[in-house]
Amino acid sequence: MTKHEDIDALIQSLEQLKSFASTHLKKLQSCQLPHGNFDYAALVRQLDSISTTLPVQEELSAVLQQAQEIATQHARLAFLELESDIKELCERHQWHLDGHWPHFHIERSIEVVVSETKHTVTIDGTKLRGCGIDAIEQSITPIADALFPKPYDRNVFVELLAQSFDACTHRSDERVSIHDLYKQAVLQSQSKTFWRRGVAKDFSELTITQFRARLSTVLDGNSTDARGRALHVTPPIHTKDGLFLYLGAEDRMAYVGSLAFIR
Repeated sequence: MTKHEDIDALIQSLEQLKSFASTHLKKLQSCQLPHGNFDYAALVRQLDSISTTLPVQEELSAVLQQAQEIATQHARLAFLELESDIKELCERHQWHLDGHWPHFHIERSIEVVVSETKHTVTIDGTKLRGCGIDAIEQSITPIADALFPKPYDRNVFVELLAQSFDACTHRSDERVSIHDLYKQAVLQSQSKTFWRRGVAKDFSELTITQFRARLSTVLDGNSTDARGRALHVTPPIHTKDGLFLYLGAEDRMAYVGSLAFIR
């Protein structure tokens, strides 16, 4: 190889490293938290990704390997503390916490699932980019704030359930699937303006998490609609056909598969 070719090869190698650094630097920086700490679980994932695409540079590979070891150690320690961090977070916000590691329900509706093997946290079916307590708080807070309208009247919600039930069936002894009832409740929640124009800004949101939270407030065994019908629930045959709800009458969380309003 001539000197000219040596220089060309060096330039090509440096360009490759420059491109590589530009691509991954922002990803690494995104793992840094506001107070100077790192979301180490997210950092481990980024470093693992880098190690599989890193251009062959022995010194850089050694530095990367050391960084991976340090980040992995910190991620393991952070996961050991995550359960107590979640409990402290709920105490600070005065959120009700159900369940146990690694599967929790906050405010009897927001599902939090921690994967120790994958170092991930999933909230209401959405996997977070980071899994530190700051990322968890940022994700949960807006969901928790929107669970109930202000002011919230449980009797108004019972009437919504009753209207939705009546729209699904004309028989007082018939039970309605909880998923069918939820769909109908979303429809019943819409204003006349929405049905006239169908514009997104006129849509009244009723997420499944909001539905679960509000439904949990009326499953105390004492809920009746304006016609004097009592709300009854039954479990599903398969859990996939139900919703996991707080049953106030029994002071526990359980799957509910269907509902009925019975005199």
